[in-house]
Amino acid sequence: MKAILLLVILFTISQLSYAQKTAPKDTLVGLIVNKSGKAIKNVPISVSGKDMNHTDRKGIFMIVADQLPDTVTIMLPSKKLFQIPVNGMNFLKINTNETEYSVSQAKDEIVNIGYGEMRKSRSTTGDFSVTGDALRETGERNIILALAGKIPGLNVVYNNNGKATVIIRGGSSMEGNNEPLYVVDGSIAEDLTYLNINDVERIDVLKDGSIYGARGANGAIVVTTRK
Repeated sequence: MKAILLLVILFTISQLSYAQKTAPKDTLVGLIVNKSGKAIKNVPISVSGKDMNHTDRKGIFMIVADQLPDTVTIMLPSKKLFQIPVNGMNFLKINTNETEYSVSQAKDEIVNIGYGEMRKSRSTTGDFSVTGDALRETGERNIILALAGKIPGLNVVYNNNGKATVIIRGGSSMEGNNEPLYVVDGSIAEDLTYLNINDVERIDVLKDGSIYGARGANGAIVVTTRK
């Protein structure tokens, strides 16, 4: 009985460890605009006094963490500081007129700004898409293996443990890791091994993953699952 109990405990610990490693981290994406609705770029974003990010030319910033903060602090070009409540939202739109602000949930608007232009300009950015149906037609259960041969410039390599990983041609990581960033339904993931291929609706492969900052230096594999 003791041996069985020990095995159950060890199995539970291993499963928890695996879940912590592979489960997507929380992602907060924000959009900052002025009273005319124009994006405000280069706005510093900080959490607990630590500089986390800046808005890009579209007014968008992103914070990826194991647990999202309750508030973020922004500093406008006028040097005015605002502490913005997150309230559990993952897509945050901040309207400000330099003296006051309002906050709303704006997933559709932010996704359209952040991803729409990329998809329209595939001929220049090297973006490609594959449907879940096309992946399932390969007969593979492993999503990474199913992608092999479907995306130009995407190579599947194997490490010493036999794990399949991806390299998108043109990756430029400064840390020696050439694996792309994995994004599942807007959240950063360590890999795609925990996903069931039958749940995939579409995968977009971005050779330019700059929308995700430095973490997207080697491109990004963006998975949309069936809702």
